[in-house]
Amino acid sequence: MRSIRCRFGVTGQFLEHCMRQQPLYPAVTVLCTVLLVGLSIWLHVTPGPREHLDGLHYPGESAGRMVERHLDFYEGYGHVPTWQQAFYTFLFGSRQQVQMDSVHIYREVLHYFAAHPRETTAWSSLNTRARLLVTLAEAGDWNALDQALAHFDNSPEEDVIRDAVLFAYTDRPVAASPDEILTGVQLLPLGWAADHLQLRIAQKMGEPRREAWVKRRLDARDGLLDRRLGQRA
Repeated sequence: MRSIRCRFGVTGQFLEHCMRQQPLYPAVTVLCTVLLVGLSIWLHVTPGPREHLDGLHYPGESAGRMVERHLDFYEGYGHVPTWQQAFYTFLFGSRQQVQMDSVHIYREVLHYFAAHPRETTAWSSLNTRARLLVTLAEAGDWNALDQALAHFDNSPEEDVIRDAVLFAYTDRPVAASPDEILTGVQLLPLGWAADHLQLRIAQKMGEPRREAWVKRRLDARDGLLDRRLGQRA
């Protein structure tokens, strides 16, 4: 979770230095403001460690929403200036690091479920594991994806989600029909993972209308990062 954490030592010293300046130059004021806003965003989107799951009524759902909100934050990452990308990478980590941190968080939730079976529902576990599959695939961690898929065949729901992921991200044959593959997508909670899985399937099936529709959904998130900072690149 290091990439999601802000480097408080360096940032704190810089902010303290900024506040000591008399007078504050406009550029320094703007930079300090951006740093403070960035810290506020970090506090808003950072999931807590495993011990904080004890205080959640719905650990899987809450962790999933927080993780996907952080992944959504990076949807517009490639459209901002280079200096902004460098700043966000310093503050939150690279997009790839955030994806791998998200994988770690999903695994933490699954460990929590294993240790607290009475607090676990079949649907919450399925949602977490399905989101994990898509996040692994989007991160390109194929070995970990293969390992996760090897244990993802314990119910009809898991079977169709598994086939949907295999179809979208690999060249392996699947038993599911096109309709069943689309049903597999619909079993995922709405959000980052479901949209990315549906986009890959639309591209693989050669369905430009469906692809355009999913891209519009993703484009709606493209400006999220800039809107939170009150500016548009």
